[in-house]
Amino acid sequence: MGADEMRGFPGREAFGAKIRASSAIPQHHGLPREYDAILVGVVTELGEVSRRFPPRNSMHEGWALLREEVDELWDEVKAGDVDRALAEAQQVAVSALRFIHDIQALRRKADGSEDDEPVHPRMRLGGEQGA
Repeated sequence: MGADEMRGFPGREAFGAKIRASSAIPQHHGLPREYDAILVGVVTELGEVSRRFPPRNSMHEGWALLREEVDELWDEVKAGDVDRALAEAQQVAVSALRFIHDIQALRRKADGSEDDEPVHPRMRLGGEQGA
């Protein structure tokens, strides 16, 4: 669901409350409520993308797809089209989340791990480095 669709989405507040209540968006995220609609849009689109497209096969493939979305965002920024830039920014967020998910899954598979618990990226960077 793009930025335009969320803005005109009937029952947006109720939908946001339902998503928050279902723990799809943690209550403790500490962000202002203005982020809720953004997060709902990203989570909704991420679910759709996950259903429609198979996982990435490598970091290179994930990066290429993320780079494509960043390039499309840059095109819209240069064109000055705010609505399309917002929609592309959402796609960048979705692609970044999908990259994290797929690469963690590839790492677990390579390690022979059955653990579905995601590893926070900072843990792999040596604690608080990169913060």
